[in-house]
Amino acid sequence: MISFDYLKKVKTLIGGDVSKLPVILLFFVIISLLEMIGLAFIGPYMATVLGGTSEFSIKYRFIGGMSESEFILILSVALAMVFFFKSVLSVYINKVIMTFCFGTSVKIGSDILASIDKLTFENFTKKSSSEYIQLIRQQSENFSLATLQSFLKLTSEMIVVTVIITFLIISFGKMIAIVIGFIILMMSFYYFIFKTTLERLSKTINTESERMIKSVSESLNGYVENKILNNGKYFINTFEKSAKKYARSYVNSQMITTSPRFFIEFIMVLVITISVITYGESLIGDKAIPMFAVLGMAGIRLLPSLNVIMSSLSQIKHGQHGVDLLSNEINLLNRRVKYKESHAFEFIKENNIVFDGVTYSFPNKEVKILNNINLKIKQGEFVAIVGPSGSGKSTLMNLLIGLLDPTAGSIKINNYKVKDIRNAWWDSIALIPQRVHIINASIKNNIALGVEENDIDNIMLLRAIKMSNMQDVILQLEDGVDTVLGEYGLNMSGGQIQRIAIARAFYFNRSILFLDEATSSLDDQTEDNIMNELLKYKGSITVVLITHRFKILKFFDHTYRLQDGSVNEI
Repeated sequence: MISFDYLKKVKTLIGGDVSKLPVILLFFVIISLLEMIGLAFIGPYMATVLGGTSEFSIKYRFIGGMSESEFILILSVALAMVFFFKSVLSVYINKVIMTFCFGTSVKIGSDILASIDKLTFENFTKKSSSEYIQLIRQQSENFSLATLQSFLKLTSEMIVVTVIITFLIISFGKMIAIVIGFIILMMSFYYFIFKTTLERLSKTINTESERMIKSVSESLNGYVENKILNNGKYFINTFEKSAKKYARSYVNSQMITTSPRFFIEFIMVLVITISVITYGESLIGDKAIPMFAVLGMAGIRLLPSLNVIMSSLSQIKHGQHGVDLLSNEINLLNRRVKYKESHAFEFIKENNIVFDGVTYSFPNKEVKILNNINLKIKQGEFVAIVGPSGSGKSTLMNLLIGLLDPTAGSIKINNYKVKDIRNAWWDSIALIPQRVHIINASIKNNIALGVEENDIDNIMLLRAIKMSNMQDVILQLEDGVDTVLGEYGLNMSGGQIQRIAIARAFYFNRSILFLDEATSSLDDQTEDNIMNELLKYKGSITVVLITHRFKILKFFDHTYRLQDGSVNEI
């Protein structure tokens, strides 16, 4: 029913925490034994209370000279204690299961995000952000809180049911064995019928869930354009279409998963009626109540257990597509090329950037985006690179900052290849794109991006604010540096956002600034103000600008035109 390959993938996803499973299994066994002890007490206890002549009551009623009432009191306390400890242990085991599953979810999500963080730029761009979000947020959670939890609950309830059934067969004979066999047969038949349907529904749920996330992401990211073009209805319809398919598949999946409970209830009632018919007159008198008490308690415990077993089996089958997808994606992420750990490197005063015969083609493409480029950028220079749309300016920028490696030739810093000193290189540069990375947090948190609140250096923060000429703007704000920027920095102007990016570069002491169309969306006055601020530090910082605007070129020492894959100074 559950393939070895499926179990192997589950084990791999759990990782090192699989060592905790034997301890959890031990808890399952202990609680099953308490279940059996509790049931074994019920019959003799009822017989004693009712004053019957069971073997148990005859042997032990007056041990140690106890009266009948004293013996019943002790027996009652013992029975209550058994069920009390069983209840407490059940609650604890449930907590252990939930803690284990949530911990696995956190671990998988963190491991995936860590793997994504190490990907090369080329490999990172092979998937959309919605696919990564769905993998980290939903697939890992579905596995841990649904599939893995179902595996654990299935194991727990299987042990409990096995112990209880064994006790019932020993106590009441072959009729119980026949009935139990019939129940197992019906459950297996039900599972066999719907397993293919569950696989199909699971695949649909995962696919439509990803499409829903994609629709929401595209709708929110394009809020302004959608308003202007009045095309918000398109994204609403796309989302609604996927949401309806998701809901329909989820409802059908849940119906298949939960329906066995009602059939099990019928079978349990059938057990009692068959017992009455089979034993007939032997059930009359003091033997009847103890027997039905045991069967009743067993039924009360077995009914939810059998329901959990069936729903767990269905959930496990339902989750197989998600486990396959999650496992395959993690394996793919681990196999994809990642940036190698770079050599230790300390920058000196003169840090020259040299392109030596650099050629670049996209993977599996013959067309050369850049062809045999030779270029030298000296420490402290302001260099601009212009070119028509599609000429390869962004590719050149990605090569400069070390996100891409040349197909041929080399990019060197002081005779060291960038790819060999990548981490040190990233510690010395700052990228200021047209759309600055802004988080929905305070100005302070955005300038010191990635630094914990308590670790922010306020002296460095004030220095960065002053160097980027932001102090006047911040003084006008009621909350100062604690002013929340809003999502994507919607509470600030474009020029203010660019200044925050520059302040960020100064906070982290970056001496080489790469501006990728950073001022293209700004008006001329704001653009001039920002460049004049940077000019104050000319000589101590290097600035490389990618732009299509010629007015800004007056601020630069050298201007190069990129066209047809070649670079020439103008």
